[in-house]
Amino acid sequence: MNWQGSFAVTVIALLGFAGCASDPTFGVVDWQHGARRGVVSTTYGADTAPAQRPACVAALPPDQYAKQRFVLVRYQHVRLTRTAVAAVPANFSLKEGDVVELWPADCSAGGLSRISKVLRTAPPL
Repeated sequence: MNWQGSFAVTVIALLGFAGCASDPTFGVVDWQHGARRGVVSTTYGADTAPAQRPACVAALPPDQYAKQRFVLVRYQHVRLTRTAVAAVPANFSLKEGDVVELWPADCSAGGLSRISKVLRTAPPL
């Protein structure tokens, strides 16, 4: 193989490896301990009817529900897209499209997921 062929193979290999790199603009997620990168897809407000709330927050008393804000977050687990309900920390202002570090829990079993940090905010509409 001549040097041009070697060069072409090297360039193609480097481009292929570059596609495997993670996007540094998203921030670092603690994958080893169970955190996931998720996107806020729905916000549950005080005006959301109890019948439309997820199981893990529908059972909350109205005064406790009014004190907190909740969001539905979509995240990848292996090849599947999953959803989790999380309470929004008091010092966070989240909106749909924001990318967060999520610690998922099973809402159907009564667990609430936890959001530990905002990785990237959604662009304004």
